[in-house]
Amino acid sequence: MSVAPASDATFEGIIRKQASQSLTIKKNNTTVGVSSYTQFFSANPFIDYGAIFSDGTYGVMTLHSGNLPATAMVGSSGPLGTLTLYSNATKASIVNTEQTTWSLEADTATTAWGCTNSVVRDASNQVTGTGAGCFKIDTSSNVLAMRYTIAVAGKTLTFQ
Repeated sequence: MSVAPASDATFEGIIRKQASQSLTIKKNNTTVGVSSYTQFFSANPFIDYGAIFSDGTYGVMTLHSGNLPATAMVGSSGPLGTLTLYSNATKASIVNTEQTTWSLEADTATTAWGCTNSVVRDASNQVTGTGAGCFKIDTSSNVLAMRYTIAVAGKTLTFQ
């Protein structure tokens, strides 16, 4: 996985910060999946506005029901919003929606996992998968590790 900052750009008619992200999944040293996208956001406070994916799909975060907190206790959680994924930028056809929350999970006495959690539903509102992107942080907010967990079709994969 790679994440790289990029120059500010217009998304949904407003100048936003952006980051380019890419994920390559390999099994037995053979590439079985590649995903790349550009995420649009504001930094202070962090608010996710959406993403444009390499396959042309276009995601817009709506129903911003909360923000990541500046501080939190282990065990805390809260809402973030809903990402609607469209087949392209015309937004004529919905592929799925993704309800997102945040949580702070225990790890050790001096570290915790800060996570964004999602539930993906198809256009018929049926759950098709879940996921969590987590960052291991210490008491000074340094990021020490990343962990991604996805569950689709009864299979759960964790990348750490």
